Amino acid sequence: METITLMEHIRIRSGMYIGRIGDGSRITDGIYSLLREVLNNSTEESILGFGNRIDVRISESGDVCVRDYGRGIPEMSEQRGEYFHYLFSDHNAMFETPHQVSKVSVVGLNGVGLKTVNALSSEFKITSYRNGTALSGKYQQGVSVCGSRFETTEPDGVLVEFHPDKAIFNEYQYRRDIVEDILWDYACLNQGIIFSLNEKVFVAKDGLLDKLNSIVGDQALYAPVHFKNDDIEIAFTHMKVMPRTIISYVNRYQTIGGGTHEQGLMRYIPKVFNECRGTSYIDDVFHRNFFGIININIDSPVFVEAAKYTLASRYLWEKETKSNGSYKRSHGPAISSVIGGFLRQELGEYLTEHKDILAAVENHYLPF
Repeated sequence: METITLMEHIRIRSGMYIGRIGDGSRITDGIYSLLREVLNNSTEESILGFGNRIDVRISESGDVCVRDYGRGIPEMSEQRGEYFHYLFSDHNAMFETPHQVSKVSVVGLNGVGLKTVNALSSEFKITSYRNGTALSGKYQQGVSVCGSRFETTEPDGVLVEFHPDKAIFNEYQYRRDIVEDILWDYACLNQGIIFSLNEKVFVAKDGLLDKLNSIVGDQALYAPVHFKNDDIEIAFTHMKVMPRTIISYVNRYQTIGGGTHEQGLMRYIPKVFNECRGTSYIDDVFHRNFFGIININIDSPVFVEAAKYTLASRYLWEKETKSNGSYKRSHGPAISSVIGGFLRQELGEYLTEHKDILAAVENHYLPF
């Protein structure tokens, strides 16, 4: 029976890992998935408090460079004589992810997404700067070419350089407007972290509220509402003319296909309005011009597809334990009910103090 390596499998079945291939004309195209995989690893470092800037450079020919200023990668594999190369090749080894990352990580463990980037790049180079020492590995189509270790004065962090393989992606081009939208998303979802693209800086002071305001402009029916805690962030308003729009994220990763968190938002928003109003909106009417953005952080999210477009998780966390030789699964509260409780508390109090919002919605939608 013939077997293939992990890197060969990624190249042969690339759609399982990055979704559609495309040519760079859509935000869902594969070259942007590669960029996000690198950004995810760098962003996790910043979320943990190591570095607050991530610089991206993309050349006209499609060369991508992402530099963060976190801790760099430990020399955990030095005893193998290849430094950290096996983290980004066929081996399943990876360095441990702290527990506090579990609710901000989509990939789950550092290095997993970078293996995909490596396999689907004609050239991939990663350099770790840590405590005055640099470790560098260079690959072609996922195969290690060379590596080196040298002293450096560079600040700690990681530099990833890659060129999407035209054997996979054919003719493609990174569109600047799409990359800017991606970085603006990362900035809005990660307050305090500075992102840059070829020297253009993206930084958000008010999280998802900044993103919502940048889209709706003067078309909002009332001043956008914004709530946030450690697990959930929601910003919304109603629009004067725009059809219903929902933008959703899980652990700061956009879920273009929606999922259980969107369902919870759309179920409970009209319920809270109805409770404060004392009568009943028809959901379809209430949703008509609704514009909302939601991010929810959950442990080890499960998605419908490998490209992570649609959230399938029903609970805030799930785990499996073994006892007396048998396995037992347990879970936390339902995502929908967590969102509902959050909205009832935050939005309920807000609407009590801002009855003008209820009046604005009623005047716009009544009579039904």
